[in-house]
Parts: sequence; structure tokens; C-alpha cells
Amino acid sequence: MNKLKEFLKSLLSEDYGHISFTRVTTLITMVTVLGVWVYKNIVSETFIDFGDQSAYIILFCLGAKVASKFIEVAGQAKEKELEINSSEQNSSQ
Repeated sequence: MNKLKEFLKSLLSEDYGHISFTRVTTLITMVTVLGVWVYKNIVSETFIDFGDQSAYIILFCLGAKVASKFIEVAGQAKEKELEINSSEQNSSQ
């Protein structure tokens, strides 16, 4: 059980160790959509197509996570650039 807990924590944690809300939301959405699809297949005892809407929901969640990470990394890069520029200005004075 501890290995599963550690795996989930590593899966849902950002680089700095805090739990990421967007990762949790993406995981919950994917499990829900896929779970409902599997449940419907089992109950109906036939194969039901996954459907475009379900695929779009999952792709949107994954795309939102990638976009939020991109924005976060770009913001950190800009902060570092500003920090370097300010330290260069202070050293030149």
C-alpha cells in the first residue's frame, strides 16, 4: 500500500514536491470518463464506441495541464532573466 501511495504522490506532485491541483483534476477526469465508458461496456455486454466527446474531454484536460506547465516554466524563466538583469545592473553601479 505504501508503494501505491508513493507512486500516486510522485505522479501528482510538481517538481518542488507539492501536490498539483491540475494534475489531480486531470487524473479524476480521466478516471471518471474512462470508468463510465468501461462500466457501460460491461453493463451492455457489447462494445460501445468511445466517442468523440469523451476523447475531446480527455485531450482538453491533458492540453490544459501542458499549457499550465508551459506558462509556469515561462514565468520562472522570465523571473530568472529579471533577476540576472537586476544583479548585472547592481554590479555595474
